[in-house]
Amino acid sequence: MANVGQVIQLFYSVGLKQPYVINPDVLTDAHSVSLRYEAQMGDILQFMINFLDSLGLAMMEFIRLFF
Repeated sequence: MANVGQVIQLFYSVGLKQPYVINPDVLTDAHSVSLRYEAQMGDILQFMINFLDSLGLAMMEFIRLFF
């Protein structure tokens, strides 16, 4: 079992291999969650979107601005 913040960290660092920022409220949430993903279940991104939605959370994409 892991908390939501740990699951999100794993998802981004291993699954998507993209930089990420996690809301501090999510990081301090100590509720344990569990999930199981297998490749035949389809797109991992859509799986994570659905998982977070089931918890009342969402992923947001930010646009990088270079000056």
